[in-house]
Amino acid sequence: MAAYAVVVWLIAGVAVHNWWLQLGCFAVSSYLMVQTNNIHVLIRIYSRMVSAMFMAMGCAACFLFSSLSVAIAQMLVIAGILLLFTTYLDCQASGRAYYAFLAFSIASLIFPQLAYFIPLLWLFLVFNLQCISWYTWTASLLGLLTPYWIWTGWLLYEGDLTPLTAHLTMLTDFGQPFDYTMLTLPQWLVFFYVAVLAIVGASHYVRKNFMDKIRTRMLYNCFLWLNVAAVVFLIVQPQHYDMLITIMIITTAPLAGHYLALTNTKWTNISFYAIAAVTIVLTIFNLTWST
Repeated sequence: MAAYAVVVWLIAGVAVHNWWLQLGCFAVSSYLMVQTNNIHVLIRIYSRMVSAMFMAMGCAACFLFSSLSVAIAQMLVIAGILLLFTTYLDCQASGRAYYAFLAFSIASLIFPQLAYFIPLLWLFLVFNLQCISWYTWTASLLGLLTPYWIWTGWLLYEGDLTPLTAHLTMLTDFGQPFDYTMLTLPQWLVFFYVAVLAIVGASHYVRKNFMDKIRTRMLYNCFLWLNVAAVVFLIVQPQHYDMLITIMIITTAPLAGHYLALTNTKWTNISFYAIAAVTIVLTIFNLTWST
């Protein structure tokens, strides 16, 4: 999959357009997905399917390659999830909670609407990770505020707070909800592709999660709810498609990986080849469309 991803990036024109920083962020994001799978044992057998599906879906959405902001935000969101999950059942994990929310906060400087996901992350601390305490909650709040403190200090030094106020104002600017005319055919195809993988993976997980440890179930519930939130947000605010489809890809990769790695029936084996074929065809189509 790594070789496949490199080929797709080369065909997309990484050298021609100098997308080396974007490619570097994609590589780091893929490595962080590997670490998330390894550290948190998302699949109960040895498998790289989580990171493989992440790269496959990321390459299918090749029209995002040109966006450095999306690439950086994606990397930060994965890092935040990786750190957040390490707080499971540890009410003293203030340091890890701080750095997890720091990553989300830095990402929100790029994509302000990411702030709408923060209450959901706090609910994860309470119900899924079960690590809420004054230590972890205060640490999460400090992590969220730190980048804005630094930015505010710099703007005060410059004598102009307009960028900060404009950034915060974006949280209340809802544009034109449900306006799908701005979405292109490749965007629609990738959305349905990722959504179908999410539905298939979630259905399999719900039916077979009794075979996983309680900790794994809790983490997958986080992926499920983040995915649902991203879908709902995208339906309401399609103008934020690029960042929201990225969050969908991040949260769908474990669900799809769980399905493909832990099923071995006749029909699921056929579905594997079908998914692989659709992924390749969709990637080729989007590469052709973009050129």
